[in-house]
Amino acid sequence: MQFLTILTSALALVSAAPSVKQASATPLKIAKFCSNNGDILTPTSVDITDPIKKGGDVVFKLVGSNSEPVGEGTTMDVSVKMGGIKVLEETMDFCKEIQQAGLSCPMPAGPITIEKTIPLPAEILVGNYNVHVVMKTGAGKQVTCADATFKIVS
Repeated sequence: MQFLTILTSALALVSAAPSVKQASATPLKIAKFCSNNGDILTPTSVDITDPIKKGGDVVFKLVGSNSEPVGEGTTMDVSVKMGGIKVLEETMDFCKEIQQAGLSCPMPAGPITIEKTIPLPAEILVGNYNVHVVMKTGAGKQVTCADATFKIVS
């Protein structure tokens, strides 16, 4: 499940707002936006490996902007379903997750670029996944919120 934890963290950042433009014909589909105008993170572009293959690498790049620094105490509440069955529900530490992507915490205000390559295990199940992520600061301010669907293929 470590893969799903990392991938959904990425998808949370990537799929955060209706202004996101996809640079590739990826199987990532934005189904519903739950972000609001007061969110800290505003993504402007994203590129994700197409297709997402089990046993392969997922490469993603996010370009956006933070209206204020995002740091210690920020959490990501992640729920992942596969075929309607919940396979993961977890609250993750934002700083720990971005440090795994080689970034420092706090993430500063202003323009940001996040690039990450994630190797997928060959054992991961192929299928459609639905992800719901809400990120909040330690003070409870929403950083972003996203609902996304993606497909992992053989």
